[in-house]
Amino acid sequence: MERRSQPTQNRTPTPAPGPGNILGRLLGAGVVGLLLGLWTSTGVAGVPAAESMLDAYAGIEHRIQGEAGDEQPLPDVGQAASVTFRLRGEILGRSGVVLRDGHALAEAFEAAWSDALELLAEREEETGLQLRDLVTIEVEAGDALTPLMGATFASAAARLSPGLDGVAMRASGKWTAVFPGEMCKFGLSPDRAARLCAARLELPPLEWEELRSTTGAALYAFRTQRLVQLAPSTAPTFLFRCSPLLPAEAITLETLRGFAASCADHIARREWLGPEPFGLRADFSSTTGYTEGPFSPPRPQAMAAYALSRYASLSSHDDEERSRLLDRSVRILSDLLEVHPAEEDPFTDLPSLSAWVLAASALHASGAAEDSFETLADAALDGVGRLRVAYADEAEWRRVSPAERAFVAYAIAVAARWHDDHEALRAEAEGLVRSILRTTPTEQLAAVSPWLGLGVIELAGDGPIGASIALREFRELAWRFQVGVGEVDSAGEMDLVGGVVFTRGGAPRPDWQTLRVGYLGAAMLGDARLTNDDELAQELARMLQISRFAMQLSITGRESGLTKDPRRSVGGVRRAAWDPIVSLDATALSLLTVTELIEGVERRSRAKILDSRE
Repeated sequence: MERRSQPTQNRTPTPAPGPGNILGRLLGAGVVGLLLGLWTSTGVAGVPAAESMLDAYAGIEHRIQGEAGDEQPLPDVGQAASVTFRLRGEILGRSGVVLRDGHALAEAFEAAWSDALELLAEREEETGLQLRDLVTIEVEAGDALTPLMGATFASAAARLSPGLDGVAMRASGKWTAVFPGEMCKFGLSPDRAARLCAARLELPPLEWEELRSTTGAALYAFRTQRLVQLAPSTAPTFLFRCSPLLPAEAITLETLRGFAASCADHIARREWLGPEPFGLRADFSSTTGYTEGPFSPPRPQAMAAYALSRYASLSSHDDEERSRLLDRSVRILSDLLEVHPAEEDPFTDLPSLSAWVLAASALHASGAAEDSFETLADAALDGVGRLRVAYADEAEWRRVSPAERAFVAYAIAVAARWHDDHEALRAEAEGLVRSILRTTPTEQLAAVSPWLGLGVIELAGDGPIGASIALREFRELAWRFQVGVGEVDSAGEMDLVGGVVFTRGGAPRPDWQTLRVGYLGAAMLGDARLTNDDELAQELARMLQISRFAMQLSITGRESGLTKDPRRSVGGVRRAAWDPIVSLDATALSLLTVTELIEGVERRSRAKILDSRE
């Protein structure tokens, strides 16, 4: 076997020159690291140094390649170590060991490789192939075990970072541990990992304080470095939770287009393959293949159709590609109208109905889909009628949440473009929007984002935006909750940069809900009434950070070797950086956000070009 290439390491971005014409630089292939904030790979206390991890990987690689008797001792990388061997994504052997004498890596390797050799022999016998060259290696190690205290498992683990901090337990002289890699595979929170440790030690099912006092068990946390070979005969890569760290300088207009295309392709690959009109398949775990049902509920499906229709509007698509995207949207909406006994009726649920109407309206607005829209026109008219009935009944309307009200208002505002009762619909949507604005303080607008803000913009048409001050105040407030480099560099959570948290209480971490702010932020950036030329560079920088975060949540072909079904997983967006569940909601909202951002950048750039010619 040939030696593999040198390991992939995190690179420190080269500082970019001054912002200059930021739109022009983005439309080219300029570096945007300066806008996103530059970071380097900083050391975190208790984590083995990168050099030590690379030495450990090289030692294990030498062991599985070398001849008998030609073995060098494996280096000491800390008190906790885990080794995993995979074959085409299947785990052949995995072992995690906690030892305080410095030999954790050697013991973990021996146990994992013994299991791997046994399964490898079986696979080679089945296939008649030599498969050892296809085995990939993962090494995970941590040091500085820190005792955890608390009355409950949840309180003891409350400050741990999911997917970065492992949990170890000792009882009656025995140790066990759940490493972050295992937590990412199964979507385990730190407190659930702690309970799993207790179960592995066969301790009684008690809360932590009672368990500790009755059994003498001790609970510890440890932060790890995770070095993974993503494909055979390639260099290993450091992972941050479930994925490699996406560098700031990677975000250009072309990478945004590529990300949007991968989201759209993922939605297409979700299509139900059976004869039933079930539309799109359900959310699933990329690492285990576990699925949350046979098919997705109506609302996420309708949002996916809406995202495809909006994505089809980008000027970069040729007629064939645009037609293909719109046809997929039509198929999804048509399947939703054929309600199988096992399905929910989308027209009996306000959020699902609103999403369906939005998607149908986007089809109508596409221009290229007039014939397609005609096949859905009667249903679209019926859907709008049902939305009007919903808010006409005051008693029922009071039971509807503010977020759902905002969604209904936006759907009606968009539907007014093509509806015969145009003026009445606009008036009704304006009344709903004003009511929500009047009763929702600025600090609570996140609950109705992005739909209220999008409704305000839609209803303004080409005229002034009456609620522009409220939208600007909300945007500024939201950016205060965006995770910056300075908030995470010492904690080693660089993968969270750009995400938005909606509270500062406890230990909040951003997830896919960030995109609710991102979608509205992209729409505001593209509108000169809400983002003037002087503000454009700063707002674009913030939106690029959100885009970087969304792309961090996505599964690329690069890490597909860690997934159960690469073809099914690639392009999907996970709910959180530590969560293996691929979410149709998150993927659709990512596609909507990036589409809106690309359109906004192009619109503002065209305006600047035209202004310069006058």
